[in-house]
Amino acid sequence: MAAIVPGTLPGDIVQGVITPGTSTVTVPYASIVPAAPEQPAGGSGFNFRPTPIGPTPAFCQVAFVYYPGGEGPNAAGPGLDSPGIPKGQPAYDVGQKQAIEIVISLPLNSADQGPTNLGAVNGAWTGGVMTMGAPGQSGTLNPSGFGEGLDGANATYAIRQGFVASITDAGEQYAGHFTQGTPGNANFAIISTANSPYRNKIAYGTVADWIYRGTWYGRQWADAIAEVYYGKEPKLHYYNGGSGGGNMGMGQLQHHGDEYDGFLIGAPAYRWQQFRLADSWPALVMRKLIQLDGAGALPTNDQQTALYNTIVKACDVEGTDTVADGMIADPRVCTMHFSAAANICGVTGAPPRPNCLTARQAAAFDRIFDGPRNSQGARIWYPYDISITFPTNALGTFQSTSYNSATLTASTVEVVQYDHANAAWPANNCLFVDQESLEMGTTNATGWAACASPGVPTTYEREAATGSRIGSDLGAPPIDLYTDNQDPDLKEVMKHGTKIIQLHGSADPAIRWRHDVDYYNRVATKLYGGTKAADYEKLQSWYRLFVAPMTGHIGGGFGPYWYDPFVALRNWVEHGVVPKTILGVSDSHGLVPGRTRPMCPFPQTAIYSGFGSINDASSFTCGGNLQAGVIRNGTGRPIQGLPVACDDVKTVFGQEDSDNLDFRSVGLTASECSEHLPPRRGDALTRR
Repeated sequence: MAAIVPGTLPGDIVQGVITPGTSTVTVPYASIVPAAPEQPAGGSGFNFRPTPIGPTPAFCQVAFVYYPGGEGPNAAGPGLDSPGIPKGQPAYDVGQKQAIEIVISLPLNSADQGPTNLGAVNGAWTGGVMTMGAPGQSGTLNPSGFGEGLDGANATYAIRQGFVASITDAGEQYAGHFTQGTPGNANFAIISTANSPYRNKIAYGTVADWIYRGTWYGRQWADAIAEVYYGKEPKLHYYNGGSGGGNMGMGQLQHHGDEYDGFLIGAPAYRWQQFRLADSWPALVMRKLIQLDGAGALPTNDQQTALYNTIVKACDVEGTDTVADGMIADPRVCTMHFSAAANICGVTGAPPRPNCLTARQAAAFDRIFDGPRNSQGARIWYPYDISITFPTNALGTFQSTSYNSATLTASTVEVVQYDHANAAWPANNCLFVDQESLEMGTTNATGWAACASPGVPTTYEREAATGSRIGSDLGAPPIDLYTDNQDPDLKEVMKHGTKIIQLHGSADPAIRWRHDVDYYNRVATKLYGGTKAADYEKLQSWYRLFVAPMTGHIGGGFGPYWYDPFVALRNWVEHGVVPKTILGVSDSHGLVPGRTRPMCPFPQTAIYSGFGSINDASSFTCGGNLQAGVIRNGTGRPIQGLPVACDDVKTVFGQEDSDNLDFRSVGLTASECSEHLPPRRGDALTRR
């Protein structure tokens, strides 16, 4: 193997990836990874392969821990003066060093090719670098990928494309070991070390490493090692990642986007604190249902299945969607006119007992599908959409969900602890959906303890404002400002000529697709002044968002979804071929396995031409405007204009406990929305 002696970036390295606190080497410093055989067509979800995947050539892998130079609360080092560390707050704990685990994978150069590779076809470097980020909280190096062409962290796809690949742990393993005693602990950026003068403070240097710097270091090292290994500099730079890897992608896009030629981002977990708080909106609603009617009020799987069937029947054919195909084209339209009251026992058309709903169960479902709102009725965040398959079934947890738990998700517990800069803050016992639920406390709530110190009973809207405006109990700045990757000013990215393809399924139970729409609208408004057709057209010239109806998290679900979308990005970047559509294909769990459908650039949608098979993409064209949907009011009268777009407007960031909706940032006005929005239903989930 050709000798590689990295030394071109500031700081130090330790050869190999070593488990923090041990001498165990988990990834060797330099090795050749053997070739892998072709994979046959088949599978579903993340492993869906409608066509065979060719063999993976052997490749060179280099792994090390990078110490850029940051150490302690007043750390100074490369990049540490960039945005991410508020004045007066610690970068790292006393004695804590900035440390990033990095793995670089390279197609073999001429010196490393030979009989030791077992006769496998050797790959050839195309001159490109593919930077990736891991799924989830992005603190690992080798989780499985998200299917061919949209990888969470799987370097083999990059190798098959002839690219050098970079992946990092975003600084989480060593930070977690230092602050929490556990490598990669979810609270890795909360300083919890005993006797530290910074105990119960956020290590903002660690946050910056997680959100964008660690991945950026990996890209820089990929460049440096490629130049040593091949004798020439890389000529193309791509980012490719989904979910947590998508969050890392949004961090690169917003901080270093003009250093890349193209981004492929799927279901990004950006705006982390805000959407993770919303993860537990259904559980908080169900907690209140239990407070009102007892634990027996939780809906059964059979009740949920009956409700889902009613939803699809009511919303399958709607607006520009004229085809009865079992798919809901835009769940936002469905939510605005459908009520779970249709399944209340005794209502005409409702299922028989025991599968019908009580009035309060129906009210709970309506509140879940509408999503987080504050006490003034203003939207705070986006819901688990009404088209998500439930209850959890053979599709799996990333393609379906279930609404029969009142326990907060681990992700919500974590972000609340970040809000308060305290890893012991008992979120599950202290967070309530609204003031009435808080006042009822633990009434009928078997399994919950009273809210104890250091927690204080709080409501969803108050907690949302804590993260965005109020700050921690000890006076630290609000954490959302530093974690959430939500800057829409992509002017330098646009000027550089970078191309972006962003993908999301509308039935994603892990990450809400509607916050992608919100961000996309903010970019259009920031750069082009609004969200009219002409503004979208300008944005689409370099940034395209594709929404896949009835598709789960990074694929799967009942609808057709993308396969190998990176090819479309390469054609756009390298050959100027604009991706007018991306072909979606249903896997074996789809409503119709093998069904194809074009995915259209937002705000367009697939419209049936009136002839040909509804299971063939060639029978559909892209058109319409999802933002100007048509809904029906309580009398069935259609309301045209902007009802869908207006209903999605959320509160101004930092004002989640107010009625100040952020129309301006998404290209709308309060006056035009007041003309189109029907009155909201009253909340029936109450003891009053």
